[in-house]
Amino acid sequence: MPVKKRSKKIHWVALFLGFLLFLIGGASAWNVYVKTVVRESRLDAALKQASTSEQSGPDLGVREFGEAKRLLLDGELVAARDRLRYLLEYFGDSQAADRAKALLTDINLDLVLSDIPTPEKVEYTVKSGDALSRIARNGETSIDYILRANGLLSPVIHPDQVLFLLPLGFRLELDLGNESLEVLDSQGNWFAEFPVAVGAMLPDFPASGTADLAQKSSILDDRVIGFDDPSYLDAEKVLRFSMPGLIIRSLSDDSRIPADGEASGEVGIFMDAVDMRELFTILRPGTALEWSS
Repeated sequence: MPVKKRSKKIHWVALFLGFLLFLIGGASAWNVYVKTVVRESRLDAALKQASTSEQSGPDLGVREFGEAKRLLLDGELVAARDRLRYLLEYFGDSQAADRAKALLTDINLDLVLSDIPTPEKVEYTVKSGDALSRIARNGETSIDYILRANGLLSPVIHPDQVLFLLPLGFRLELDLGNESLEVLDSQGNWFAEFPVAVGAMLPDFPASGTADLAQKSSILDDRVIGFDDPSYLDAEKVLRFSMPGLIIRSLSDDSRIPADGEASGEVGIFMDAVDMRELFTILRPGTALEWSS
């Protein structure tokens, strides 16, 4: 089953975000914007869908969704995010709930994977002798996150350099039957949803259970590479969990999904490569996953 592709078009809302970043942080923030927020502008597709499918009536969730859209178009990303969280918490059965999840996924990822200030982020000033591994460990974040959110193309850092950090306390809920992966933040707030495709699973793989993220790997030409490799950011991402056979990996355009029970090395759960890079960035070893069929 193919994994859905996301729109590559750049909406004027994304351009507005770039201008806002330029005002806040000058040329360096603009560079980060070009490398991150412009990357494919998820907001474009979500807003277009929302505008064409919104319904009227007594459904209070629809009203909240409309208000969130207004805030977003005014450039109030954090306020729009909070409005959508409120909708999902109190009007989860609203006709607007699915659209709210799609838009909230886009907003959350744009906020987290850039240097846009949010209440959850921490500013850290690099000290002499610091290394990314130590900063990530002490900040309960990941090297991948530091690189991505700060627009770094290499692990080289300098004293007095200011970095944005985010403690990564996410947890995952995998629905094998509906082929979806939900991400919740440390407070239990709904954060994001990704479509997945289920490949071959090991014999007697349990229908439900829990596991922790045991290993994150970047694979290039069948070998694991480190974050100091120039090809690290574009290499295939693989997440291995403590449950044998529970693997999440990226699905390239020329890959296929093996049938259940087929003898193949491609065992596990597959995601679109772009989605996988974003998921990979916000997870750290020890992240809990719960799955069900």
